[in-house]
Amino acid sequence: MRVLLFLGGLLILANVGFMLWPDSGREAAHIYAPKRDINPHFVRLNKEVEDNFYAAQSYQLTAATPTEINLEGENCFRLGPFMHQTNFELAQAVLFNAGVVFSAVTRPSKAADVYRLYLGPFAEKGAADAARVELRRKDILDHFARRQSDETYIISLGIYTTEGSRDAALSLFRKSIPQVKYQQELVVLPDTSWLHFSSDDRPEVVTQLRGMDWGESGIKLGDYECRSSAPTSSV
Repeated sequence: MRVLLFLGGLLILANVGFMLWPDSGREAAHIYAPKRDINPHFVRLNKEVEDNFYAAQSYQLTAATPTEINLEGENCFRLGPFMHQTNFELAQAVLFNAGVVFSAVTRPSKAADVYRLYLGPFAEKGAADAARVELRRKDILDHFARRQSDETYIISLGIYTTEGSRDAALSLFRKSIPQVKYQQELVVLPDTSWLHFSSDDRPEVVTQLRGMDWGESGIKLGDYECRSSAPTSSV
């Protein structure tokens, strides 16, 4: 009799345990994705590619080239290039709140002949890195090392789309680095967004804008040619 009672108790405990055992099929779904291993080398490579891309765009504002933008006044400016729409919209809000009338322009991606300003070539990557350190000491910050097809390295200082902007940049760079050179290349220029405005009566606004962080390393505020006869191009 005691054996039967003992076996009956075991069966009851087994049934209760089975009913209380968690069933993953009835659990609520997680609101977050499971943690995955991230390859640090891939993250570093992605960051290097992004930094190099923005560095290659960073000096395009050194010299202004006329386009069909209607700006009246004597002191006109161009802010850009913006690669991210969110930063572009925030910059428009900043200008609007400052009471600045501006034109917003987006230039579509296209293949184009450009002029790349550079130092080199260097036979070893270490020599190019050492030259970049010297550039930073001269307060020249926007540049990156690029490996050429012949396995040598150059230090890219920026790309320019016109001969006028190229020559102006050469003149500027050679004041501190006389050995700077240029080469012509065919590249695909990405979509870029720009803000054009004039500020004859609000010079303090320009001073404030020059000191702002726009969220992208390649964005610069540069002088622009005022033109009042051409139609406005905006989005």
